Amino acid sequence: MIQGDAMMKLQDGRRIRGRATHDKMVNACRTLMRRGALRPTAPDVASVSGVATRTVFTHFKDIRSLYAHAIEEPDLIETLLSRLPADRSELFRVMLLRDHQLLPPRSAGVSQDVDGSIGAAPAGDADRTGM
Repeated sequence: MIQGDAMMKLQDGRRIRGRATHDKMVNACRTLMRRGALRPTAPDVASVSGVATRTVFTHFKDIRSLYAHAIEEPDLIETLLSRLPADRSELFRVMLLRDHQLLPPRSAGVSQDVDGSIGAAPAGDADRTGM
């Protein structure tokens, strides 16, 4: 039976390995994004980082939370935005800000068209937004 200091070292070792695995997956996601995959899949991230797909979801609530960790690198956001057409890059920027909870889920008086463009909300939308 493991006791005292030996148990603490074992737990510390698990934390260190867990953090290393977490970092490998975030770095793998960043690598895939730099290669052109705006939304890498969990199996792709797992393959590049050398872990099982299930491990991705052990460390991250969902794939979006992995993306959120990956894009914490400012240069990566600019790289991703530079690859998008101008009309899409602003939408992507708004989505990133919203995902990081810097914007509310839907701004009053702004609608997102089916094609992804952003414009003024049609008359009557204020009733549906609760404004």
